[in-house]
Amino acid sequence: MRTRCIPLLVLATAFSTSALAGVTLTPNVKNGDVISGEFLFKVAVQSESLVSSVEFYVGGDLRDTDDSTPYEFAVDTLNEVQGEFEVTIAAYNKAGESAKKTIKVKIENGIDKGIDFQIERGNDALSNSKWDEAIWAARVALKINATDNRARIVMARANLGKGIIDLAEKYADDAVMAEPNSPSALNLLSTVNLQKAFSTYSRSGDKADAVATIKIALVKAVELRRKVLDQGVDQFGAVTDANRLAYCDLLIENGRYSKVIAELEPRFRKDMKNNDIANRLLYSQIRAGRFTQAATAFENIRKYGAHDGYGFGLKSCYQAYFGDTRAALDAEKEAILDDPASIGVKTAQAYLALRRADTKTAANIMNSLSNSQGQSHVVNYNVSALAFFVADYDMSRDRFQTALLAEPTSYDTLIERANQSIWFSLRTDITDDADYAKRQRLLAGAFLEAALAARPESYEALTGLCCLAILDGRKEDAVKFGRAATSAGPEYASAQWAYCASLFDAKRSEEARAASKRAGVLDPKGLSGLPYPTGKSAWEYFYGKGRIPLLMAVGS
Repeated sequence: MRTRCIPLLVLATAFSTSALAGVTLTPNVKNGDVISGEFLFKVAVQSESLVSSVEFYVGGDLRDTDDSTPYEFAVDTLNEVQGEFEVTIAAYNKAGESAKKTIKVKIENGIDKGIDFQIERGNDALSNSKWDEAIWAARVALKINATDNRARIVMARANLGKGIIDLAEKYADDAVMAEPNSPSALNLLSTVNLQKAFSTYSRSGDKADAVATIKIALVKAVELRRKVLDQGVDQFGAVTDANRLAYCDLLIENGRYSKVIAELEPRFRKDMKNNDIANRLLYSQIRAGRFTQAATAFENIRKYGAHDGYGFGLKSCYQAYFGDTRAALDAEKEAILDDPASIGVKTAQAYLALRRADTKTAANIMNSLSNSQGQSHVVNYNVSALAFFVADYDMSRDRFQTALLAEPTSYDTLIERANQSIWFSLRTDITDDADYAKRQRLLAGAFLEAALAARPESYEALTGLCCLAILDGRKEDAVKFGRAATSAGPEYASAQWAYCASLFDAKRSEEARAASKRAGVLDPKGLSGLPYPTGKSAWEYFYGKGRIPLLMAVGS
């Protein structure tokens, strides 16, 4: 039992009693000791009779009462006046005997060393994963200056390291409110929200109420990171011939493929032998779904230039996407011959293995990628997709999280995870839970909405939302998303095929016929002449054939 308040008269009466021989006190401190941090006073009590209670006073105020061993009293020294600190310990036994002892110590928390010293100390502790030490240094810093953002960030990072998400979020949120454009604060709060989403899922799985929390956290994480990336582009400065490629690399990281195309197409036309220009241009054209432009660029390189290993990797992915298996194999061989150790080439091979449904190659590439570029979101996205394909679901989940932590705006990663959730929702052999499929699709919707926040013009995310709406029976939403997908990616066959399915489901046969025809033109080998798709078959085509290659960018 612990009590917090006792009249001063009682204290005076108790202390007027002489210490009897039957009770002796041995505290863990002595006069003149220096204490800091969250200090635990301890006292050993020797008594001929059973000890009934031990009281701890600061000055004349009773702070704590302990009636069982070990007899202890915790003090957060930052909440006390710095300097001399007087503690009195009084012990009582069942025979009515008592003893007391007063110790004068000194509180010293390093406040006089200044805030910069404490911030440095906190960051050093963070780098060594000493979370409690970092928290204490940040608390001292905030004692010196309660509004110091560096201290808030240390506090948030340390609590995040300990897995205390709510406190990490509080301090990171405070840091962003104080400095709305601070990249370090924005990135930190983004990471906190990702960890909030991950921990919510690990605790509650796909339960409907948990999915709502996951969705909010994911979208917030994406939006915060998106702001940082946009600032980086906006603050780049004047673009010159000397820094244009660096600018384009920043645009690619930001997902602004159209701007890369606008920057590089004129330069490519002047020098088709420059692979630094050609590779960035081709990558951006493929990622933007401008396949006709990419075909023209590939043809011009064939006539007037020569691919390097990365360029052949891009070409192999492009040919595989359009179903030209022989040309894709030839280009892949050239890529491997030219640059076998390139991560760009290996990520191209990952795409090709998935496209061909080649389990053995997928496993080999997955293992190879797992040993390199461990923090790259591109590598981890590919490993996650490959691991899922070979049924290593735990690794797939772990690499999904690692990919998002590396780059929260990786919409490919979010779309891949959404498709994995849809895949589970369509399995009839996993569980007899009638609501399981519905909850998995709710989770898929959360991932797709986050992907759309990462890149609002993502025709892949819009296609996924169209398929999901058909599966859920939301006919109007399905048509809306299908129309948006075909508008964002007019050359993307999966969008036209999903749109066709949504129109057919909504009994708009004439429009469905037109969409089916457009899809057949875009993929004559795979779609021409097929009957109208269902939501399930449209999604199966989207997941199996609609994946756009995500290679390690050439400037990485």
